[in-house]
Order: sequence, then structure tokens, then C-alpha cells
Amino acid sequence: MNVCGLPVNCLATHHADIVYRVHWLCTKALRDCWAKELLLVQHEMDWTCTFFSHKEEEWIGLQTISKQEEKEGHVAYAARQSKIYQRLHAEARCSFDQIRASCCSEGHIRL
Repeated sequence: MNVCGLPVNCLATHHADIVYRVHWLCTKALRDCWAKELLLVQHEMDWTCTFFSHKEEEWIGLQTISKQEEKEGHVAYAARQSKIYQRLHAEARCSFDQIRASCCSEGHIRL
């Protein structure tokens, strides 16, 4: 018996139960934090590709305007810029798709 009148082994079990619950709550909080981070990264991958696609379309529009105004230098520059963003979009999409496929196939994350 201890000071509280409870058996010593009962207190040890109660203490272990509290430690276990605290550890479980900390682990769950960490898991939830990583789930939120994963969701953000997935959205950022999509936003990046959307941004590159938007910039490509923007430069194509500027190229069209420059053609109408017969500004050859502007047309060449706009064509170059649109091609750069087209490549960035394609490379980003390819890389992100590979990452998603490898993570899902290895069972690291569920997308």
C-alpha cells in the first residue's frame, strides 16, 4: 500500500497508461501534421504546373499581338519565352508524376 491507499502495482499500471496515452496523442498529432503537409505539397505541385501553363499562354498571346504589329524582334522573344514555359511545364509535370508514382508504388504515401 502507498500513501493514497492504492496498491503499488495499480499506480504503476495507471502511470504507464497515462504515458501511453500521451505518447499516442503526440504521435497522432505528428501524423496529422505530416498529412496536412502532404496535402499542401500536392497542391503546390499542381499550382506550379498551372503557373507554367498560364505563363506559356500569356507569352503566346503577346506573340500574337506582336505579329499583328509586325514587330519581328518581339515575336521572336515571345516565342522563346513561351517555349521556355512550355518546357518548364512539361518537365515539372513529368517529375511530379514520377514522384507520385514511385511514392504510391512503394507504399510510402497514399495520394
